[in-house]
Parts: sequence; structure tokens; C-alpha cells
Amino acid sequence: MKPVDAERRKDSGLLVGGPGGWRGLVIRHPSIHLGRYCFQPGWSMTLLTLVLVSLLVMLGFWQLARAEAKVQLIDRYEKNSALPAVDLNAGDLNGQQLDYRFAAADGEYRDAPFILLNNQIYQGRVGFHLLNLFRLAESDQYLLINQGWVPATAEGKPMITASRFNLYNNQKVQGMLVPVPRVGLRLGELRYQPDAPVMELPYLDLSWLGQVLHVDLQSSVLLQDAQLVGQYRQQRETLWLDPERHRGYALQWFSLALALVIIYLVTNLKRPDSS
Repeated sequence: MKPVDAERRKDSGLLVGGPGGWRGLVIRHPSIHLGRYCFQPGWSMTLLTLVLVSLLVMLGFWQLARAEAKVQLIDRYEKNSALPAVDLNAGDLNGQQLDYRFAAADGEYRDAPFILLNNQIYQGRVGFHLLNLFRLAESDQYLLINQGWVPATAEGKPMITASRFNLYNNQKVQGMLVPVPRVGLRLGELRYQPDAPVMELPYLDLSWLGQVLHVDLQSSVLLQDAQLVGQYRQQRETLWLDPERHRGYALQWFSLALALVIIYLVTNLKRPDSS
């Protein structure tokens, strides 16, 4: 093959070398001439900008998705909480959307164990939620009943009277059905001692609880205490961010992405005679 002129190879921006043949590849920065200006970004700057802009746009769409999910959640809460109370003894209700429905059921409490859900805050104080297993009448299904909040002592022990443990058979319970609280970071270990009358848990896992206690648990928890229902309403207003706030966060991410693109364009647009 006839050697290509070295200077021509250099000017083409593709190859370097002399009469000895090919020596390597030269990757030149792309350039676009716009009148008296030349747009010539570096490869590293272009790659970094693409990565950051993609990340910011993804965060924006993630916030939009959260806003839509929050709209659906609030809508379901408002609609279901306004419906008449559902009878939990009326057959298998696991397939129905019962979250935030008021409900009533006949049945009996299981004697043990009582469940204490720790690190529950009420009016600035740390305490526990007291939960019990309730067997639906003429059924093998159980419902987890949240009977309310109890304060903790300075040593972290529940301040609970013996009367709270006095449960009777053939009772009727009523309250609001709510989903099990989601846990972002599961700290602590779920432990079960078969002979222990009280089980203290750092968080609720109905699947694990059903396995160790050998019961078929409903997928929702019944807030039996009227104070708990009111507290849950307050938490809904404070913890469930308004969808507009999520849309505002999305606008911030999209604005940052646009600003980054503008900075990228401006910093790489120069006059050819400027160095």
C-alpha cells in the first residue's frame, strides 16, 4: 500500500505518522461554526454534562411519579374513609381494597402473645403501640388490632396496666383499617420466643408474624382506638406531602438540568481567534 502523506493525515484529524505507515489515531474535538463563533466542546465536558443532565431529568420524572402516586393515595383515603363500615365477617375480604375503610368484626382475641411495637412517637413522647391478634368468628383468619399508644418509662419499658391485657372472648371490634407502615431502613431483629406472653418488635412484618405464630393474617391493621384514628388523620396531613410539593421538586430538577445545558453551551461557544 502506498503511504499516505503525513501532513494530510494530520490535517484530516484522523491519523498521524510518517512514511513508516500508521502510528495511531487522533480523536479531535467536534466543532460547529456559527457565524463568527465556533462551538467546540471537549469530550470529557460533553460526557460529564450528559451524565448529570440525565440524572437530573430522571430525578424530575421520579418526583412527578411520586406526585401522581400521592394523588391516588389521598384520593383512595378520602373515598374509602367516607364509605360505610364494612363487615369483616362477610367472607374472604383479602382481595378487596379495604385500606382506610371503617370496619367491624365479631370474634375473639388470642390470649398470647401481646405485641408491642416500639419507638412510636405521640405528642413528642416515645412509647409503644399495643397490638393483639383477633380471630374472626367462624373463620380461621386473624386480624391484627392496634389498641392504642402506651408511654415508655425512662428505661424504655412500657407503662401499661394489667387491665390492658384483660381481653374477653366473643367481642365486637370496630375501627379503621390501615396498611402496615412501610419501613425504609429495618433496624433491629425480629425475635420470637414461643413461651413469652409479650413480643416486642421494632417494626411490623405481617408475613413473618403469620409464619411464627402459625396464623392466617389479614393484610391490614385495624386501628381500634378512636385516639389512634384521629392521630392517623393528623399524620396523613403532615407526613403525606402535598402532590404540588412533589411537582415543585420536579420543576427544580428540570430547571437545574436546563441550567446545566445552558452553561455547557455558553462555556464552549467561542470566537475562533480567542484562545
